[in-house]
Amino acid sequence: MPAPEVAVSYFDLGVEPSLRHELTRGRGVRVHVRAGWRWRWLIGDTEVERLCSFHGGCDGGYYDQTPTYAASGPVLAVGVGGRTAGDYWAGFGAELAVAHAVVDRPGMDPDLDDVLVTLGLNVALGRGAH
Repeated sequence: MPAPEVAVSYFDLGVEPSLRHELTRGRGVRVHVRAGWRWRWLIGDTEVERLCSFHGGCDGGYYDQTPTYAASGPVLAVGVGGRTAGDYWAGFGAELAVAHAVVDRPGMDPDLDDVLVTLGLNVALGRGAH
């Protein structure tokens, strides 16, 4: 008899080095584009039962695991925001990012090969004329 399905929530932690190009300058409305590579670690909050036949690595038929996955892939983002005037300035905005992610654990390869869409909020404080 298969184990009942368990809902798992994931905490996402990672790094995303990228190159950003400002399409507008100065105070007021700002627009940018960004491209890079995303490495993420998805950390589950619930223990689940895994079948050995699906992921391999055990002899007893199943094993318990709290899912933790590494995912990586390219990312492209577009952001829109605003910036105040002055030597000291505040910036704010939103960024829509589209990334390709691959989660590849031992056994059936790959587990996930899909597009991820994220919405980020940006807040910045700075000093200078740009």
